[in-house]
Amino acid sequence: MAASAAAVPMPRSFKLLDELDMERMGKNPFGVSLGLMDEDDTAMGQFTGSIIVPAGSSGLVDRFLSLTVIPPPDYPVAAPTLRFNSKVNIPGVVDASGAVDPRRVPKLAAWTPTSNIVEALAELQQIARNAPSAQPRDGETY
Repeated sequence: MAASAAAVPMPRSFKLLDELDMERMGKNPFGVSLGLMDEDDTAMGQFTGSIIVPAGSSGLVDRFLSLTVIPPPDYPVAAPTLRFNSKVNIPGVVDASGAVDPRRVPKLAAWTPTSNIVEALAELQQIARNAPSAQPRDGETY
């Protein structure tokens, strides 16, 4: 018996190209972006993500936060690895090296092949809005 179309995940390269197309068409949420780290990287091994934390947030007011996003070889079945390049203080979510604990980000913890990187970045943006007021200086990196 043949597998249903819903049970077969989209191939990695197609899924990543689809996510890049959403960025190029301006369909991502405000303050969240995703792009290839190296435009010539045909393997699409590393991406750069960014989050703008809007005014009215707690400790990370008006911050531009940069992240490295690494989709694993079995993406989209497995979740990407996210690491902040910008220093942030988000206890329990981001460790001392900037790595994001996927268990603490619901979109990453409940990852499915239909999930996408921008959804995870948007959720991190919401988490960052509630970060403690004590933060590293703007511009500091790991």
